[in-house]
Amino acid sequence: MMPNAAALTQPKFAVAGVVAGWLALLVLWLPFKLLSMVVTEIGVYALVVGGGYKLGRSLVRLIAFPGSTHRVYGEIEAEFARYSVRMLDASCSNVIEAAEAAIYLGDEDTGDESSQRPVRNAGMFRMGMGDLGPLWRRAGSYRDRVLGMYSDVMSNLVEASEGRPPADDLGAGSGGLNKYGNNPLKGDVGDLSTVTPQSREDAKALSELLHRALVNMDQAERAMGPVLNDKSGGTSRSSTPPEAVAKCRALLRTAMELKEFLPSLRPPSQNDTSNGGGGNSSGGNGDEGNERNGLQSPNQSADDAMANTAGDPSGPSGAVDAVRSGAASVLTVVDPPPHPSPFGLDVLRGCMLSRYKGARQLWVRRPGTKFSGGGGGRVDVIHIPAEGGAATASRGSIPRAVLYCNPNAGLSEVATGMSLIGGNVTPESAQPKGSSGSASFADENCWTDFYLRTGYDVFLFNYAGFGRSHGGRARTKSYKSGCVPRVGRMAKGALWDFAPSAQTLKTDAHAVARHLVTELGVERLVVHGESIGGMAAAGAARRLGEKGAVDMSLNRRASHPALLLCDRSFSNLEGVAQRLVGSWTGDAIRALTPLWNTDVASDFLSASCPKAVASDASDAIIADASSLKSGLALSLELRGGKTKGAGRMVSPPLEYRMSDWEGTGAGRSKFAPGKVVQVPTWPNDRRITENEAFHFAACARRIGKAASSARRRTGYNAYTPATGPSEEEDEGIEITELELTEEDGNINDTGVGGKGGNGGSLPPNPEALLVDAWRSLACTDGLCGLPLGAAIKDGHDAVVSWLCCAVIFGGQVVVSAAQKRALGPGGGGARGTEQTTILPEDFDFRPGGYELTEEDGTGVHPVPLPEVVALLRRALDAASGGGVLSDLAPELRYCAGMLDYVVTRISSAGVVRDSTRALRLKPPLSDGGGGRLGCGSSGSPGRFMDLRCGHNNQYSGEEKEMLRGVLRLVDDDGGNNVV
Repeated sequence: MMPNAAALTQPKFAVAGVVAGWLALLVLWLPFKLLSMVVTEIGVYALVVGGGYKLGRSLVRLIAFPGSTHRVYGEIEAEFARYSVRMLDASCSNVIEAAEAAIYLGDEDTGDESSQRPVRNAGMFRMGMGDLGPLWRRAGSYRDRVLGMYSDVMSNLVEASEGRPPADDLGAGSGGLNKYGNNPLKGDVGDLSTVTPQSREDAKALSELLHRALVNMDQAERAMGPVLNDKSGGTSRSSTPPEAVAKCRALLRTAMELKEFLPSLRPPSQNDTSNGGGGNSSGGNGDEGNERNGLQSPNQSADDAMANTAGDPSGPSGAVDAVRSGAASVLTVVDPPPHPSPFGLDVLRGCMLSRYKGARQLWVRRPGTKFSGGGGGRVDVIHIPAEGGAATASRGSIPRAVLYCNPNAGLSEVATGMSLIGGNVTPESAQPKGSSGSASFADENCWTDFYLRTGYDVFLFNYAGFGRSHGGRARTKSYKSGCVPRVGRMAKGALWDFAPSAQTLKTDAHAVARHLVTELGVERLVVHGESIGGMAAAGAARRLGEKGAVDMSLNRRASHPALLLCDRSFSNLEGVAQRLVGSWTGDAIRALTPLWNTDVASDFLSASCPKAVASDASDAIIADASSLKSGLALSLELRGGKTKGAGRMVSPPLEYRMSDWEGTGAGRSKFAPGKVVQVPTWPNDRRITENEAFHFAACARRIGKAASSARRRTGYNAYTPATGPSEEEDEGIEITELELTEEDGNINDTGVGGKGGNGGSLPPNPEALLVDAWRSLACTDGLCGLPLGAAIKDGHDAVVSWLCCAVIFGGQVVVSAAQKRALGPGGGGARGTEQTTILPEDFDFRPGGYELTEEDGTGVHPVPLPEVVALLRRALDAASGGGVLSDLAPELRYCAGMLDYVVTRISSAGVVRDSTRALRLKPPLSDGGGGRLGCGSSGSPGRFMDLRCGHNNQYSGEEKEMLRGVLRLVDDDGGNNVV
């Protein structure tokens, strides 16, 4: 009533509101009206629908492949530019300090007025000749690792931009390195075509300054040779020869000039302060630095000036500024501007090539037709050989190599990080793991270092649409400013430019893999795909293993990669989006991208090569139920190997939804009664049916809700004080948080009926017994990293995935524990035997002394399956006395029977045999003699690797050692694991 009353009492505001509404409607309607006069009303509708469809596809592609967007690689370039300026500034500071010390300790009267400049470091008055050596060694380290590297990269890029062949101005060193101990640049490093014209001029000026600084420092070092090599430790200031003092003054002037030039190279940033962004110690208060960091210069485009003005808090404010800022942000996405600093991806690529011995760049052609994601173009590839691998490659063969497929936001330029410290050009970093050096697992901060130290050549590449890789024709190198050129670029990009898709990623990976095998002679190829790279890796392995895919006369192993590793990947893209955003996204993605095939599980199962799947059940990006591990398990257990839709969100049958809503027993709804479901038995039931799996999920959920209600009524708390019930309850179900450990194979000797899960002493009443039974059921160890309670909280379909993973991959975990037990003190077994005997203790992965942590409330551990079965049956025995346990007797009986089925099936001889073969990268036997799969090598689920590192983190030391063990199996069998 108040707005209406205000409108009646204030007619002017009412009229203004009506006029504003009509004007807004006119502004929105008029363009469509004018357009309908040209293309008719039906044409306008078609344009609106088509534009919306195109926008939707662009959004899906933006989310699925962020690495192809300016937002990602622009941020990488900006961060690398700030890092480069900091490193160069630190190098200048160290060179200046060394030169000033030499000048201070030299002749006092040289006739040069520069000798009267004040000494900035008061400590130099106490400096002796013995201090010069450490100062110059530190300055020499910065010269080799920073100044020399950037000089080589910049001169190479500047000469390429001017159309001149690169010249080796640094000279040759030892071991195939240049004069400063860096790898000589080989291949097409770049030509600075993605930076502004002013940045190219800055790169040329920087290259000249770096060259002068290196020449001056070399001359000064030679002149000071007698002083630096003097072991007498003299302290006289006149010990520095006059010639050396003059060379040091020339070096000092050049270093100071370089240091003053560096602030102008920082990219413009809204967060830059007057003393320079990125933490540069040089200050950067010059006019040129301020001009680059916000003030408009003659070389600055109008769009950049608009963006800087809109982002300036001291400038005009209001709706116009907000619109201008938003428009500038959108324009940078649809029409990326050149990078405003010379330190772009070209320099980053050159620095990476400089840090690794024998590293080189090469181009691989994509298929020339649009069939199967082709369309021509080239893929940008970087080859980093293992120690001694360059010489082997020059002879036409590479014994072992890994092809690494990036995640969706990854670029090959940052696959080894931005730091200049990494690489293997320095003696201490080149030592393999296990040698008498400082190299260790902690030093392996990227997959490149890991595989190099394992003895594998590494091939990194960018998918088409990422970095310099492209489909069709390469993008034009000239960037013209102005409205008309911008509109032309936007129209061309929207209608004709190449855009990455699921199929192009697979095509690129296969093209590179085929090139490595047929052209470079790789004998043993490992294809490693991380996250969405698992989709590319599985697709490449599948196509490479097809009959006739590679000429067998070229390489007898070419038809099968030595190993396919899908690392923290998904089953299909729709399932990931559904659990990450919402269930509606699955239908939206299928409608907007009907031709995309993101079925990773299908390609993985169809690949006829040794394979492994690595998964973290606690992955924050890819939910466990949508992971590749779950997709494989669901397909093999419930669908007979059919993978379509595996991993997507699935609603439970109507009878379970209704019974859950009514609060009745599982499948006992009054409005939608279900059929009686019997628990499976082994060996009569070789597989679990979908109805049986959903009935188990409904029974477990029913027990959880009843136990939570009983706990609230009685106040009995089986939860430890430290963890307690979860604060985020799902319809009355309370889940205990678990302390998951990485101590694989640390077997506890208590076995079934131990103190864990309160199996040794029963609570005093049925409701307390129910709470305890639920506590153990929720903490049930599924053998694949996820407790049952966490799956119950995620829904019925997550429980179904949990159950399928337990029967498909759980056997490998248990068999591995049994083999470790057999190899322990007094064990007579042998690793790898297919006659391993499974004991109840092999299901127990709790660390030694876990009882103490549970008693004092500092941790809760997953409870082994046999122990949970025993406790559920004791609760079932107590149900005969009536009460709440009597009402839950069917659910308790079914859950106990299903978990007992899992234990019995995993412990059977056929499953033990197939699990042992999977651990050895062998496919299951297809003789139907009790095995769990009954399929050939192309249907093998592969070896399972349980991770605890999250989605984007590096493997822990134990996980890296586990992967090394898998690679040793590949080496031992020579890449011929398929039987």
